[in-house]
Amino acid sequence: MTPGELNLAIEAHNERIKDEWHRLAWFAGILLAPHNNGRQVDPEKLLPGFITGKRGIVTKEDAKKELEELKKALGVE
Repeated sequence: MTPGELNLAIEAHNERIKDEWHRLAWFAGILLAPHNNGRQVDPEKLLPGFITGKRGIVTKEDAKKELEELKKALGVE
């Protein structure tokens, strides 16, 4: 397998993974609808930036800060 073929295989695998996450977020939005006054939750709100790919490169410090904010918002120690 050439490096170009390997790169294409990796990109295809990453797209399949992204599609699976999108499908999961869509399904979770439907499951949350009865708890949200009958309105489906937008998958983009469940996985912000992930579906559209607008997130960009995240540094280790930014990821830690985001994790701490999520923990605080969810009440997890």
